[in-house]
Amino acid sequence: MSLCKVLTVALSNLVLYTSYDQSFMYLYTGLHMIDDLGQDATLFDEGLPIFLDNDLEVSDSGMLYIKSTLNIGDFNEVEILKPLYETIEYVLDNTENEYWELYAIANELEREASKLRDVAQRMEDSTENVADLFDVTYDSD
Repeated sequence: MSLCKVLTVALSNLVLYTSYDQSFMYLYTGLHMIDDLGQDATLFDEGLPIFLDNDLEVSDSGMLYIKSTLNIGDFNEVEILKPLYETIEYVLDNTENEYWELYAIANELEREASKLRDVAQRMEDSTENVADLFDVTYDSD
């Protein structure tokens, strides 16, 4: 097995733990990831750089995924797709009587959902307004 695959397996839990914190950082940048902030970590004493970027992706079937892109040194880039529900199930399965943490996560997800809806509504309203300017019928489908 290549070093990159071994490290991907070893770091899959890291992706799971960091995905929630980093996934929502780009909401007001047109739903694109934020600019590269540089190296995320260093592996081994020799200093093998690790770059980890997270994004959200919706499949054609409507399933929401956390898409993590992992770059380790000069090895090929690896993409990891995890359905969001798996992350939520992991959190629920590993909560040890810390109800306040579940409330905090739920509240944060609600705040971010509200931001997404606001941006989507502005985009839809803008499209409808442009259609009105040119006397064209707007169909959201």
